[in-house]
Amino acid sequence: SLLELNSSMKPSKYHNDNKALTLLLRGSCLRHMGSPLQALECLENVISLQKDIVEDTYLVPYAIVELALIEWQNGNQEKAILALEDAKKNYTGYSLESRLHFRIHTALSEFKAEMKNHH
Repeated sequence: SLLELNSSMKPSKYHNDNKALTLLLRGSCLRHMGSPLQALECLENVISLQKDIVEDTYLVPYAIVELALIEWQNGNQEKAILALEDAKKNYTGYSLESRLHFRIHTALSEFKAEMKNHH
């Protein structure tokens, strides 16, 4: 059967990369669908796979940014800002880095403007 075939197959060396990508996409979709708790679980699982990711090292900082956006929506401003700064400072040399840095800069600018308007 197909199930037996899958279980007997040796996992690809990129298995954890693929798993992390799937979790990142699921987490992002769940965030946009208004299911923050389920999204957080997916994104935290991406981060927990960090040491097992072979090629797609961009997945972890992207997951951290998604996590930060959820924290902001949940009212955890300080945690959100710290997560964005963590993603910017502690992760380098991955594909799509400049795109994520632009996204981080935009989010931080929006957060600061929002905080200024509420005080």
